[in-house]
Amino acid sequence: MKIALKAEIKEIDKRASEEFGVDELMLMENAGAAVANETNRFLNTAKGKSIAILGGAGNNGGDAFVAARHLLNFGAKCKVFFAGDREKLTNSAKKNLNILENMKVDITDLNEERAADKLKLYINRFADAIVDGLLGTGFHGEMRENLANIIEIVNDAGVPVVAIDAPSGVEADTGMADVAIRADLTVSLGLPKFAHFFAPGADLSGKVVNSTIGIPSVLLTEDKIKSTLIDDDLVKNFIAPRSRGVYKGSVGRVLTLAGSEGMTGAALLSSKAALKAGAGLSTLATGRTLQKQLQPFSFEVMTKPVEETKEGVMGGDAALKTVLDLAKKADVLLMGPGLDRFDDTMELVRNVALNTPTQLVLDADAIYAFKRHADDLNNIKKIPILTPHLGELATFLDMKISDLKADLINIARETAEKYRAIFAIKSECTLIAYPNGEIYAESFGNTGMATAGAGDVLAGTIAGLFKEAGEKAPILGVHIHAKAGNIAYEEYGEGLTAGNILENLGKARKELLNA
Repeated sequence: MKIALKAEIKEIDKRASEEFGVDELMLMENAGAAVANETNRFLNTAKGKSIAILGGAGNNGGDAFVAARHLLNFGAKCKVFFAGDREKLTNSAKKNLNILENMKVDITDLNEERAADKLKLYINRFADAIVDGLLGTGFHGEMRENLANIIEIVNDAGVPVVAIDAPSGVEADTGMADVAIRADLTVSLGLPKFAHFFAPGADLSGKVVNSTIGIPSVLLTEDKIKSTLIDDDLVKNFIAPRSRGVYKGSVGRVLTLAGSEGMTGAALLSSKAALKAGAGLSTLATGRTLQKQLQPFSFEVMTKPVEETKEGVMGGDAALKTVLDLAKKADVLLMGPGLDRFDDTMELVRNVALNTPTQLVLDADAIYAFKRHADDLNNIKKIPILTPHLGELATFLDMKISDLKADLINIARETAEKYRAIFAIKSECTLIAYPNGEIYAESFGNTGMATAGAGDVLAGTIAGLFKEAGEKAPILGVHIHAKAGNIAYEEYGEGLTAGNILENLGKARKELLNA
């Protein structure tokens, strides 16, 4: 399923009208009916229930007015609260508000004196549910004081809320919010929005259901919409049952350059994850001193020593030759987990990256190695895969995390294009951005996965899948990693560790193949 930005939804609505004759009123009718149906289902039945309908002057308010009419037909008792300027009502919203007036529905203008008190009294004393049609996806910037007061009344009441498209106060393209409705259910219209997957919007949205509201399916699936939600149906196209003739060298040979004093776990997690994801061979290249320490714990992972400088860190010409020679025997080279940021090691990473023809996955400190040499990414022989979390990406781009999150989709897209690289950006909704502008979003996973080493496991998973999935490996890897995390969560909850994710990669892969 596609995910839409506000501008894309606006264009879809326009084309639905101009190319197919599905006009705004028709879409509003379908949207309001969908909201009413979902509200009826949410309440088990709306019959006999008292429902507060909050509507603004925009089309989100119009959807709410239509929903009120349908809920009345279900036998609900609806009271409408209008929060806006009647002079600014859109034509479609005005028409549907007029219908309610003709039906003698009780409508309170929240601009009137003491109207907020009436709202508070009704919600606290009578309402079984609230339909939020104040702002929807139209919100941007700072919340007006009068609306902030209304939102506070709604949130304090503890009455179930059904939001239309997005909870009022949540930025649709980012999920960012300050003052916002806290919904129990959100009825997304047309296509899901990024606000449904990024915090705090994801938490404020509650359960999300999507209704296509009669928009021709060709408009909701075409390539012009550049963002796609990752699910089993998508990723199982990137993986297939193996033929009986496979052998360890044919299903992927992964070399991992990782580890430093105090961060040996990252090296082991990432190199083992490559095998658990499906690679046939995994080799860990690390400093001579660490290699001796790690060898007893590596089991299925082979280890190779890399020369160290007099400071005891990987680096220098001899180390470069060793890693390049090892990379010749690998299908993919993962660099970064637990490397630390020693100058000699960072130089080694850059020199290896620029001189090997082997596919690269760059994680953690290997990304930092290019902070002041970002343009060199364009000179890497094969399109590299970078796996930063938000903090690492902000450091790489020399910007604040808050500024990054405020425009993450566009920044991700522009960064992937500028540096001719695939970026798997880890967060509560991991994004994979491709140089051609495509974005893939992973909404699986859980809060228990916010644990040290989870990113190392992901980097190894992506590397381990590259032989099978090629440039789709980040999509496949992120999804299998998330599924493994969910399996681990069932047993360990918030106490799960990266090792628990690692141990469930094979199970997640098998589950996907059987989906």
